[in-house]
Amino acid sequence: MIAQHDIKILDVIIDKILESKYEIAYKHFDDNEFFEGLSDNEFKLEFQRLIDHIERYNCAKIIVYGYFNSLVANQNTKSFKENGGFAAIYKNQLLDIEKQKKKDKQEAIEHTTSMWKYYTYWPLFAITVISCFIAIQEFRKNQENEESIKILIQKIEQKELERP
Repeated sequence: MIAQHDIKILDVIIDKILESKYEIAYKHFDDNEFFEGLSDNEFKLEFQRLIDHIERYNCAKIIVYGYFNSLVANQNTKSFKENGGFAAIYKNQLLDIEKQKKKDKQEAIEHTTSMWKYYTYWPLFAITVISCFIAIQEFRKNQENEESIKILIQKIEQKELERP
């Protein structure tokens, strides 16, 4: 990931590569404001770190000289700069981060919802099954009571008929 403070110097390096017909190395940036206050070794390491970014996006050819490398323009350098350079890449990274945050938030909401559904479904299902069983039992009791009431009514009617 490219840091915001690296964008300007990376674009300056790309501009210098496009302007020069020769290799560009760390020594071409001795007087640059971005490297002020760094010791010689820190300066070389920082420049190498920036070269690693350039290499990742294939916007210049890396020429290896031991540990410290130099740069020269390749077929992608000009089109890379015309397409916005590292500022465009940084902007795209920010957009990707925002999309990922939205996706993560949506996944968290979906996870919470699914867990809520899971934990509410089974208890409600159990209550429904028990309620259904109780309702069937009550229905049978009512049927039996109705039958016994009918039998009692018939007996009462029969006794009334038997009375003179």
